[in-house]
Amino acid sequence: QPSESATPETTPTEASTPEASPTPTPTVDHNVVISVLNGTGTSGLAAQKVALLNEAGFAGTSAANATGWSTTVSTVYYGDPDLEATAQAIAQTLGISNIAVNTTDLGNADVVVVLK
Repeated sequence: QPSESATPETTPTEASTPEASPTPTPTVDHNVVISVLNGTGTSGLAAQKVALLNEAGFAGTSAANATGWSTTVSTVYYGDPDLEATAQAIAQTLGISNIAVNTTDLGNADVVVVLK
């Protein structure tokens, strides 16, 4: 019978696990400031990606060169946990699978896309 009392203790632990993955209807904010940084040798690549984001409804997007970013793969960075769904939508629009939180290097942008 002690094993029966151990079972309910396991259930709250399992119930708290889904909270870590935000499944309930994520909200995409199309008004975020996005900086697309070109870290490749392809001239104009960031501008092409900005055009894709503009078509997808992300109007506050700018292009620049990536300097000082150590990532080796294209990555979408976001600073506010509330912007995770937005970062995922941006990544999906651009065909990027890497998404990461970065609270220090985003400058004036809400989301930074580094192209590699």
